[in-house]
Amino acid sequence: MMKCIVTYYELATKAIVETSKKADKITYSYLKTETQSQFNQLKNMKFQSPNQSKQELNNYFRGFLDEIVSAFKKLMEK
Repeated sequence: MMKCIVTYYELATKAIVETSKKADKITYSYLKTETQSQFNQLKNMKFQSPNQSKQELNNYFRGFLDEIVSAFKKLMEK
């Protein structure tokens, strides 16, 4: 769970820093708009049922982590 939060933060910071010198730089507001689904899912992670097996939880968080990375990759390619 924490890895997802930290990865989102690190990728957001990286996107902002890498585009800061460009004319069409990325801002936090733009990031939040473009990654709204992942941002909301970050907030809703706390509602994952602790009754699920460890394997199910790990699969969920790994899948979500991949989704975060994919969203930022798409964003940087624009």
